[in-house]
Amino acid sequence: MKKWLLGVVALLTMVGIVGCEWSDSQVKVLSQNAGLAAAVTWIAYDNPDTNSIVVVKEIINTIAAQAENVQTGMTYTAVIYPEIQNIIDGDSIPAQYKPIALAGSLAVLNGIDLLFAMNPSWKEKEGRTLMAAQSFCIGAKMGLSLSDRDPIIIQARTFADSRSKILK
Repeated sequence: MKKWLLGVVALLTMVGIVGCEWSDSQVKVLSQNAGLAAAVTWIAYDNPDTNSIVVVKEIINTIAAQAENVQTGMTYTAVIYPEIQNIIDGDSIPAQYKPIALAGSLAVLNGIDLLFAMNPSWKEKEGRTLMAAQSFCIGAKMGLSLSDRDPIIIQARTFADSRSKILK
């Protein structure tokens, strides 16, 4: 009887979680956390230096500013990537930072696209899409602002090293 009751409670909890509607503040927090995770993952895999991180932060400002140009049914990568490519190909970024800046900006753009692919209903509410994309960018900049000695960065690098050893 206890197992059956526990199963019913678990089922009702799952229905409540899956069937709930996110508030704008919840979407904002979730988007920021996803942005932070995207930045930390990128740092763990590509190990950028401080100057590279500064360049990517500036590119994230451009992504946040261009987010309003993305129309329903389009991806952030498809719309904003050409603008980012123009910035990277320009003279404002030193040549040695261009490849890592491209990798960092693609991590952010792909992360935003993945966020909306996982939460397609967010596109239905006016203003939520732009808020979520800009919140993602805020979170990504927060992730890029973490110290090399921050426990989150240390743990992410440890997992990235472990994963790469498994693949070799």
